[in-house]
Amino acid sequence: MFTHKPKLKSFAIPYNNDSNFIETLLDSPALPYVLECYGNDGRFGSGRLIQVKSHSIIPIVQTLSDKGIGFNYLLNSISADEYWVKRNEIIEYIQLLVDHGVRTLTISHPFIARFIRDKGIEVEISSSANQFICSPRQAVDLEAIGYDRIMIDEDELRNLKLIISIRKATKYCSIEVLINNACLFRCPNRLSHQSFNRNSLSFRESQKASSFLRNYCIPIMNNNLKAFLDSNWIRPEDLSCYRSLGVNLFKITGRTMSTQAVMKALEIYSSEKHEGSILDYVRPERMFRGLHNHSWLTNKTVQPYLDHIFSGCDRVNCDKCESIIATITDFIPEGEKFKL
Repeated sequence: MFTHKPKLKSFAIPYNNDSNFIETLLDSPALPYVLECYGNDGRFGSGRLIQVKSHSIIPIVQTLSDKGIGFNYLLNSISADEYWVKRNEIIEYIQLLVDHGVRTLTISHPFIARFIRDKGIEVEISSSANQFICSPRQAVDLEAIGYDRIMIDEDELRNLKLIISIRKATKYCSIEVLINNACLFRCPNRLSHQSFNRNSLSFRESQKASSFLRNYCIPIMNNNLKAFLDSNWIRPEDLSCYRSLGVNLFKITGRTMSTQAVMKALEIYSSEKHEGSILDYVRPERMFRGLHNHSWLTNKTVQPYLDHIFSGCDRVNCDKCESIIATITDFIPEGEKFKL
């Protein structure tokens, strides 16, 4: 068991390799709520297609540590091949990172977690979104292996009964949720998309493959209000509900987002309220490019639909879903249509 625990409400935010990132973060009014930054230096594969600048991440880790902010190093690729082949190198590098201030590792493959525990390296181990944790059994087994933090499968974020059951089943693990992602709910390409990382293919080929897959989901999302509302982002106003369930760590996605966009999402979520557009905090640059702000698309206008989802609707062939969507579209100004 690792003793480093988040406060009642803490945020994990993406480090985007911007030279001004840390300075901007230190000036943010939401700084007291930041538990850690997370990222990867490209030495080993991770869960996102990121072209990382070729510099050591250790100075970043040390600077953040001096300010009381942790760093979570990602070993969260969905592919295990590279991790197995380089397992000895990985363990040596992890020890170096921990010696220089890394507090947490996000590890998608339990055999690496077991190696770390067997070596006696004192570091918090978090599960990954790429482990798709959707049952108490999975959480209990990972806790037994030596994991300290459980990341709930993003497709289950609105399944409050499941979150409660995982919280009750685990003894000491922190519970973490991803709050501003907007991937297609139950996307059939999810596993394939996550499999393309920069170490298994060239960056260019990985981009090409990922773009091919996104040509399926993005057109659906960009022109379908229901598909967007069904995706698993969480409103700032709902964080208190999740805290009451035992969730105390909230992860903001966006390692490809600008520093400004990351800080804006952080400040909105830390305030737990927002009267502007939902697109101000739901991954505004990566998928949607900020082309349409939709000032009518607010937390208040979509609340009836989300309340219905939280009641347990499976979001398939539901007349009530369609009825509520129709009332939300009444807020769209004349001559405008929903388009991301």
